[in-house]
Amino acid sequence: MVESMYPVHLVVTALIIAAVVVAVIAAVKRLRRRGR
Repeated sequence: MVESMYPVHLVVTALIIAAVVVAVIAAVKRLRRRGR
C-alpha cells in the first residue's frame, strides 16, 4: 500500500472539516434568524 504519493487521509480530513464548518455556519444562521 503506497500512501505517500496519495495522502487520501489528508483529503478526507479536509472534507470532513469543511463539512463540519458548513454545518456550523448553517446552524448559526438558523439560530440567528429564529432568535431575531
